[in-house]
Amino acid sequence: MNIEKIPNCLKNPIFFSAVICSILFYSGFLRINNRYYIKSLIDENKIERIRGVVSSNPVKTESFGGTYRAELKVSKVYSKKTVSSASGKILIFIPISEVESLFPNKIYTSSTFGGILFENGADIEYLVSQNSLPKKYIFCVKPIKNFGFSSTISKIRAFSRLRFRKLMASWKNAGGFLLALLSGSREYTEQIMTDAFRGAGLSHILALSGMHLSLFGGISSKVGNKLFGKKISQFFRVFAIIFFVWFAGLSPSLFRALLCCSITIIFCAFRLGIPDNLSLISIVFLIHCTIIPSHIKDLSFMLSYSAMFGIILLSDGITRILSVFFGRAISSQLSLSISAQTATSPIVLKYFGKICPIGIISTVVISPLITLFVYVGLLGIILCFFVPFLSPVFSDIMNFIYAVMKNIALFFTDFTN
Repeated sequence: MNIEKIPNCLKNPIFFSAVICSILFYSGFLRINNRYYIKSLIDENKIERIRGVVSSNPVKTESFGGTYRAELKVSKVYSKKTVSSASGKILIFIPISEVESLFPNKIYTSSTFGGILFENGADIEYLVSQNSLPKKYIFCVKPIKNFGFSSTISKIRAFSRLRFRKLMASWKNAGGFLLALLSGSREYTEQIMTDAFRGAGLSHILALSGMHLSLFGGISSKVGNKLFGKKISQFFRVFAIIFFVWFAGLSPSLFRALLCCSITIIFCAFRLGIPDNLSLISIVFLIHCTIIPSHIKDLSFMLSYSAMFGIILLSDGITRILSVFFGRAISSQLSLSISAQTATSPIVLKYFGKICPIGIISTVVISPLITLFVYVGLLGIILCFFVPFLSPVFSDIMNFIYAVMKNIALFFTDFTN
């Protein structure tokens, strides 16, 4: 075989390793250990109560008529007559009335405790609903005892997220949309906006991604330059990014973005040769699979990496073709959208049953507005925390931008109906 005929990407050993790794995992040749299990002296069929610490942000689902899904790190289990220490992690489904009992504009009087923060770090005892076990180690539960939080840091984070929710609720629909973009919480996202984004092929924008992390990192870098100078600003940027991920929660796409940003910043800070984009995302992919292998089967993980690899491998070639018909700037934006849509379409088709080609155009139109929306929102959050009376001003500005994006999304949705 003539080595010159081999595509350049396959000559990259790191990328080749990432391809082999993905084939082994997704073909089923290498099995990923079950992420949910309980180890205790009590048979799981006899467990009636469980105590543990919430280890993920609760996410709203349609399961069981509407619940919140969260991971629980188990510490103790109970049967009718026995108590046993335990270990492991399980997936639990919590009633909406319990999780939203303290949310602004979401007050429920049926809460068991009359108000409890269900956040990462909450130490709570649950009553297991044995009749609702959909499969092993997944429980529908209702809380019966609250032990507070596992640490002071977890408590500070929980109350900070609650205060953030209250500010976003005061910004009405725009605040709900910004909350979804920045923290992954979609409780206040207007349903018509969610449907419009899905119909226009823009669902990926609602997921936490590198775009939002990059915006936050860019702002922190500029602030760091002003406060500490260029040398220290890189480390300040890393700290700010880590804080963002800690506050928002560790989703697969956000962890991918965190690894990319961290590696790039570290290489720059120590004046090392920065790897090319293909090598960088391949390194990040391999590290991610090693640190959190349970993410591999998550839809957001697959969409995030497939979009990145698609952009890196396809965008240059598509840009050259489109440049014949369009200007360089337009061709570049279109190529990014086409590359991402092409790479993710097999996954989207498998999990959602259809693809939306109109997303190629709608992404190009909406993306600049999303960037403006997030920038103005971040500025407003910072200022309103220190100068609260500015909140109504930013609310009006944000809702104006929101209305423009909503109308554009509804316009593109008409092409898919």
